[in-house]
Amino acid sequence: MRCRIVRKNRKLVMFISILIVIATLLGLLLFLNIDKLSIERLKHRKITDEVLDYATTVVHFVDVGQGDGIVVENNGHYLVIDAGTNDTGKNMIAYLKSLKVDVIDVVIGTHPHEDHIGGLDDVINNFEVKKIYMPNFSATTRSYEDVLKAIKKSNLQISNPKVGTEFHIGTALVTIFAPVKKYSDANNNSIGVKIVDGDVSFVLIGDAEKIAEKDILNTGFNLSADVFKASHHGSTTSNTKQLLEAINPSIAIISAGKDNDYGYPHREIVALFKQMGITMYRTDESGTIVVSTNGKKIKVSPTID
Repeated sequence: MRCRIVRKNRKLVMFISILIVIATLLGLLLFLNIDKLSIERLKHRKITDEVLDYATTVVHFVDVGQGDGIVVENNGHYLVIDAGTNDTGKNMIAYLKSLKVDVIDVVIGTHPHEDHIGGLDDVINNFEVKKIYMPNFSATTRSYEDVLKAIKKSNLQISNPKVGTEFHIGTALVTIFAPVKKYSDANNNSIGVKIVDGDVSFVLIGDAEKIAEKDILNTGFNLSADVFKASHHGSTTSNTKQLLEAINPSIAIISAGKDNDYGYPHREIVALFKQMGITMYRTDESGTIVVSTNGKKIKVSPTID
């Protein structure tokens, strides 16, 4: 009789233990889900339609047609990432002059494709540049040769990116996180950077494609950011769901030319951004897009609403 009672008690204890484990797991899942939702709400709360009293960092996604041209400014210091095509390099020159730029602290040529470095020689020839980063990947194109000539003329030395390299543009911290290794094609050798100002951050990875994105994710680098410059102009070769989940941006900037021959941004990527609740701004629709932050709030100002 006593043995039966003991066995019943053991079964009851085991049953209660299982219930406790299940309840704990359900509670943990609920907590994680609520925590994720809280992060989502917090990120979207940073976006404001009001004019900021002041901005410490302003990122200009310049309309250079089918290409990339980005200017980062913070307290009178400047970072230029790519400079459009051979034909639109003059747009970058005009834009930088409109900002009253004399000295550029750092120039980054993400990779040696004409739609990214075509106007880089114009920038180097027209402004004092203190430092230039380009990947350890060359090209035999006229555009690339023009950049090398401008670098030599300005007595500059190319610095190849090293993962983990950090530098400041004013008070904003810039960290290089890609390329993590050398690839056989230009796109995947794109230099990737994260820019942080207070509680606000930006991630830009040039034209990196799926294989490079996967390698970046495998490094464990903290990609979380509020603003993401869509890779490869919004192409399906890039912008995997896994990457977007890691960045978890509230805003995506797509730099593409109006009615471009490649169909950028691809409709599949546009649909994915929408599905993930990411607000998109496109240079082919809105012209130059200016993103300002005071380290707490984010204001997006398209040229064309």
